[in-house]
Amino acid sequence: MIDLEHRLVLVGTRRFVIAPDAKADLKGAVRLKVKPGGLREDTREIPGQDGSTRTVLGYADAELTAEVIIWEEEQLPRLRRLNDLFRPRREQSSFNPIGIVHPAATRWNIKQVYIFALEETPWSPQDGLTLTISMREWQPKEKRKTSKTKSVGEPTVAGPGLPEGRDITAPSKVGVRP
Repeated sequence: MIDLEHRLVLVGTRRFVIAPDAKADLKGAVRLKVKPGGLREDTREIPGQDGSTRTVLGYADAELTAEVIIWEEEQLPRLRRLNDLFRPRREQSSFNPIGIVHPAATRWNIKQVYIFALEETPWSPQDGLTLTISMREWQPKEKRKTSKTKSVGEPTVAGPGLPEGRDITAPSKVGVRP
């Protein structure tokens, strides 16, 4: 049986599997830590009033850290392939998100990430090599919705008890009502 907690699949232009089995692209054990993004908000004081207003800005992106332990020295050249596949180059103006498959990411509904740091410890025959892959959740930017505004004088409220043909508009659009 495959231990899915120690297997990480990254899907970019190609699929890259890190797992403790020989068929993986990189043979090693993986431990993935997920720090889910919390609520982001902005607090501003209101001039001339006691207190402040709070504006919810959405949720911060989650941060993921994968620690990969590699015991076999012959696996080390494969690290270059991981770097070439997923790490953006300085000349790139943007980066492409990569898919992630791991039980911890699935629990937090994280489907796409981008790698922002790779770090390794020196190789030793006793401890092997530890590669740390730092990632952040990628979410597409929300497009602002544009809505049609009604022109002044268009009826905005209708219903029982209102005389037909009466023009009812919000005071903010026409000024103070008499």
